[in-house]
Amino acid sequence: MAIGRAGAVNAALLAAAMSTMDSVLNVLSTISVVNIYKELINPRASDRRCLVIAKVLTVAWGGVVIGLAFSMINIQSILETVNSVTGVLVGPIVGIFVSGMFFRRTNWQGALIGLLLAFPPVLHLKFGTTMTFTLYGTSGLACSVLFRYVASLFFPPPDPQRTEGLIWKWRGL
Repeated sequence: MAIGRAGAVNAALLAAAMSTMDSVLNVLSTISVVNIYKELINPRASDRRCLVIAKVLTVAWGGVVIGLAFSMINIQSILETVNSVTGVLVGPIVGIFVSGMFFRRTNWQGALIGLLLAFPPVLHLKFGTTMTFTLYGTSGLACSVLFRYVASLFFPPPDPQRTEGLIWKWRGL
C-alpha cells in the first residue's frame, strides 16, 4: 500500500477507536454521576457540580481503562481471555435469574449472598486449577444457585402475593 494511503488508513482506524473509547468513557462517567453520585451521595447536587464530577470521573475511568489495557499485554488468546472473564462474571449473575425462575424461596438477601459467595470458587477454578475456561460460567451458575438457596433459608421468605406469577412453572412439552 502506498505511504499516503497507509497513513490515511491508520488515521481512520485511530479515529474510529477514539470515537468508541470516548463514548465508553462518557457512558461510564454519566452512569457514575447519575446512578451513584446523584442518587446516593448528593441528591441535591447542582448541574454545574455534576458536570465537574463527570469530568473528573471521565479522567478516572480513563485511567482504569488504561490500567486494564496494560494488564492485557501478555495474554495468549483473546478468545480464551474474553470467555474466562465472561464466565467468571456472568455465571454467578445468571444464577440469580435461574434461582428467581425456579425457586419460590428466593429473597434478595440470599441472592446477594449467593452472588458474593459464588465468586471465590470460580476464581479458584480460574487461577488455582487447570480446568478449561469453558466451564467457569456453569460452575459459577451452580455455585450461585446453591449458595443462594442455602442463604435464603436464613432470611424470611418473600411475600407470596409479590411473587405470584413470577416463578416459572413447568407445564410440560
